[in-house]
Amino acid sequence: MREPLAMIDKTETSPQLILASTSPYRAEMLAKCGLSFSQESPEYIEQIVAAEAPQAAALRLACGKARTIVNSLKRHDGKSDSSSQIPARVVIGCDQVACLNGVILGKPGSESRAIEQLTVCSDEWVSFHTGLFVSFLSENGLEPTETSYIEEFAVKFRLLTAAEIETYIAMDQPLDCAGSFKAEGLGLTLFEDMKGRDIHTLYGLPLLQLLEILRGYGINPISPR
Repeated sequence: MREPLAMIDKTETSPQLILASTSPYRAEMLAKCGLSFSQESPEYIEQIVAAEAPQAAALRLACGKARTIVNSLKRHDGKSDSSSQIPARVVIGCDQVACLNGVILGKPGSESRAIEQLTVCSDEWVSFHTGLFVSFLSENGLEPTETSYIEEFAVKFRLLTAAEIETYIAMDQPLDCAGSFKAEGLGLTLFEDMKGRDIHTLYGLPLLQLLEILRGYGINPISPR
């Protein structure tokens, strides 16, 4: 699902970029693209709603994270000296939901649960739906301009042995990862095939689409100065 990109008049100063996540993996992806940004931890409770489609869940969670930071910024702006200059800002929210045969796979939280998840994923295709929600706050204090996007990336797990599963979990400790693996770590050793537009989506951030959105807001690390 893709909404039309909002084109913003470019100014001499690019908007400040804020990642509504403390994830070191998402931060690393932004940094490698030459982007300057800060990270904020959204005070947002992530919950999966019963019978909710994985695409809807991923986008709702991404939206919740971004809007939590936006609302915090707006409250802070309201307390600022009216004579002070408030810069334009872009807030990025993202979240990912893993799904096997229509069933959402949560974060395991324990080694025993991780073993169960990888056992059922063995020799199966698992889809990862990653939601992206970007809010632009202009200098003039207007309501934020919002852009949302959802992208899917699928992986085919090898036929895994019980020993491989237990060894992998002990080595990579993927207890806080949907699907019980870290694609940016040893998780790639579990796969035999992949389908998708952008490998970064598997890592939790549709980076190609995000860069396209950011260019519309005047943020382009390779733009001539």
